[in-house]
Amino acid sequence: MEIRKMILNIQTGADNPVLRRKAKEVKKINSQIRELILNMKETLESDGNSIGLAAPQVGKSLRIIAISPELNEKSIILINPKIVKTSFRKIVLEEGCLSLPNISIPIKRHSKITVQALNEKGEPIKIKTEGLAARIIQHEIDHLEGILIIDSLLGTVPRHEGLSPDYLKTIFIGTSEFAVPVLEALVRCSLFAVQCVITAPDKPAPSPIKIATLQNGLPILQPEKISKAAVKISNLKPDLIITASYGQIIPKNILDIPKYGSINIHPSLLPKYRGPSPIQTAILNGDKNTGISVMLMDEKMDHGPIIAQKKVAIKKRENYQDLEKRLSLLSANFLLKILPRYIQGKINPKKQNNSKASYTKILSRQDGQIKPKQTAQEIERMLCAFTPWPGVWTIIKKRRVKILKAKVVQGRLLLEIVQPEGKKPMTAEEFFRGLR
Repeated sequence: MEIRKMILNIQTGADNPVLRRKAKEVKKINSQIRELILNMKETLESDGNSIGLAAPQVGKSLRIIAISPELNEKSIILINPKIVKTSFRKIVLEEGCLSLPNISIPIKRHSKITVQALNEKGEPIKIKTEGLAARIIQHEIDHLEGILIIDSLLGTVPRHEGLSPDYLKTIFIGTSEFAVPVLEALVRCSLFAVQCVITAPDKPAPSPIKIATLQNGLPILQPEKISKAAVKISNLKPDLIITASYGQIIPKNILDIPKYGSINIHPSLLPKYRGPSPIQTAILNGDKNTGISVMLMDEKMDHGPIIAQKKVAIKKRENYQDLEKRLSLLSANFLLKILPRYIQGKINPKKQNNSKASYTKILSRQDGQIKPKQTAQEIERMLCAFTPWPGVWTIIKKRRVKILKAKVVQGRLLLEIVQPEGKKPMTAEEFFRGLR
């Protein structure tokens, strides 16, 4: 049989069946396999920007990959490759793919690997490699498993089985520590494929969500104004947008993009305590309960229909940080519990009673100043609500004094730890001794 030399057509598209199928092992290296190998090398070497190619990318569902670690080096052929050893260390780098043109995504991969395979003569070989070559091999072996860069980085799609037919393309939007457990829950759940995370710009430190995003190897956007990301969001064609503690009002043209709508997780029982500081406000007001609201977003702040709510008791003397952490963990679990029912049409969102709405505000340092005639109990609640920010303070002999720890004893506030302006924290006893 005459072997024909030609450049092969590249298969493209996230839903292309041959790219989503687990490739078959090569049982015998016959003339057809040799022709395929020759033409894979020809195709790879004809494109100066390509450094790896898998047989499914040229329409053949076979476990063959061609690797060119350096652009000018001859291609290396690996048949039935198998990674048998990996380094503990992983590195995140941007990757592109011939089958997904114009897409570049950060992917976390092992920095070193050992691979067993057959060469093009059918001889067993073992390759130990690192750096770019290791990354390329891992990328191409993913192709043999039906995995593309848009989903292999997530850890949510069942590997070796291709893409779950029920997965939801999801964009996550958030900034603060409260949102981190929600993002991590979505990454772990096979129902969601997180395409992209949107968070606030570094100011100057990165947000907790940015740190979590990079740790999970997810794509990230940090627009000054989210309206500027509308085109990129639209191009991703998400099924769902999920938001938690972001800090900007999202415009209607973005909210209307996903098939199943844009969902927000808010730490209060809406319509009570709409706005940016619901947890602090609940503590400050001495509420016995707060809660979690999962709602469909509209162009107004925390105004949209409620999908589900969960009531949560506030513990005695529970501070803001502890309650926020508890609510964030509960929110993550609650969201994963109710979202499948919502997607299946088993939950009908209900309009909020706007006549009962109350609002919270962005806190400033001035909110932490103790005011005349405040009771000991009110100041104690301020300490729980405003630690660590904006803190609780007063003026003593023309000096700002921050109260770090105090408790109510027989109706009076007993100071325990204070911090005078410009000094380190000290006991109240030390402070008052110094005043004399």
